[in-house]
Amino acid sequence: MSEPMIETRALRKEYGPRAALAGVDLAVSRGEMVGLIGANGAGKSTLLKVLAALIEPTAGSVRVAGFDVVRDPLEVKRRIGYAPESGFLFDALTGRAFLEMVVDLKKLDHKKAHSQMSELSAVLGIQDVLKYHIGGYSKGMRKKVSTVSALIGNPQVLILDEPVDGLDRPGVAALTEVLRGLQEQMTTIILSSHMTDVVEGACDRVCTLSGGALVENRPTRIEASASE
Repeated sequence: MSEPMIETRALRKEYGPRAALAGVDLAVSRGEMVGLIGANGAGKSTLLKVLAALIEPTAGSVRVAGFDVVRDPLEVKRRIGYAPESGFLFDALTGRAFLEMVVDLKKLDHKKAHSQMSELSAVLGIQDVLKYHIGGYSKGMRKKVSTVSALIGNPQVLILDEPVDGLDRPGVAALTEVLRGLQEQMTTIILSSHMTDVVEGACDRVCTLSGGALVENRPTRIEASASE
């Protein structure tokens, strides 16, 4: 069996006396889409930040795309696309200028990246607003721009924190279509959501966090139906 694209073993993240993550064991295969659910404060965002090599674990081991997030954080970051819950956006920039900045930072081929940017923006319905400043965007528009920035460049691993928050149903459906297309290209995807029905409808597996612990790890109806 090939090495998982995401693997955590006995992962702990502590803030003083509080354990935000309490011994999480998780493996995600290449081309799999896994959803994280749980109440606010369950540890979802903390787990995703550790996977994105933004914060170091207190204990345990974490590997993403074959690299240790503590020993090789830059190699991890080169292989992932990450969209945080709040978004790394600059209100003074237009949506297009922000995405072009992301292309430059990722050192991508401009022709290919702009073609992908246009395609993703059209699918998510934001192509007409990219000329406006981000400061005037709705929550849903900000979320879409943040998600497009993570997808540009076809990363091996996609890490999305509440990607459907603020989206209407057509927006959720469009994003789900994009993610399934990436799965067909064997992109590994892990996302968090407070919308259980979205996770059930889009992901292969659902993992529930509670109090920093993984209390449930099961196939969704999609995976179950495919195996019948």
